[in-house]
Amino acid sequence: MRTTKEQKEIAVKRYLSGESALAIISEIGISRSTLYLWVKKFREGQKDNGNVISVVSYKRLQGKVKRLEEIVGIYKTINCNYNSPLKDKLYALEELYGQHSVHILCEALDVSRGTFYNHILRNKKQNTVYVQRREELREKTQKIYDDSNQIFGAGKIMAVLK
Repeated sequence: MRTTKEQKEIAVKRYLSGESALAIISEIGISRSTLYLWVKKFREGQKDNGNVISVVSYKRLQGKVKRLEEIVGIYKTINCNYNSPLKDKLYALEELYGQHSVHILCEALDVSRGTFYNHILRNKKQNTVYVQRREELREKTQKIYDDSNQIFGAGKIMAVLK
């Protein structure tokens, strides 16, 4: 049995209005896959016109709007912009670390997350464990070098340290 274009449209509209697929296909006498194919083609045609937005697209757009609003909020609170030097960007982002997600912070100022994490976790400020450990090793290395009458090189100094 051939169905007309009007019958297809009526079936699709009934399905989209919430009527069960089983009731529609049993009344018209078509397979379930045929009905779903009609619905798919109808939705693709509507996407071209921009009239129908799926729930998934709507949720995605809501998330995007929320993310962009957060980025605008970040721009309002920092004293540098997208074109500032990397050092300025990192210090500005460090101030906001913990208030926003790292993904949003890095996206706002176009800084890679790896660079940001290196700045946060491995920065060379005077109060870090890294600096204290390096100073201890420098003193030990200098003592070993001086005790050898400044003859030992890096290899021998490492052997003595171990």
